[in-house]
Amino acid sequence: MIMIENIIGILQINEKELQIPDTTLRRYIHQHGHHLNIKKNGKSYLVANESIPLLKKFVVYT
Repeated sequence: MIMIENIIGILQINEKELQIPDTTLRRYIHQHGHHLNIKKNGKSYLVANESIPLLKKFVVYT
């Protein structure tokens, strides 16, 4: 079990960092989640702060 201390929801990441549609970010998490430190809470995803730079790389290279 991975412990996540500093976590942010998808909507907060999009507003502050990425500016991409929520569905696109969810697709990236679904396809590449094994590279990220995430936790699923119901239908929402919580992403660790340390995984945000990696999400930015997904956006740049896709």
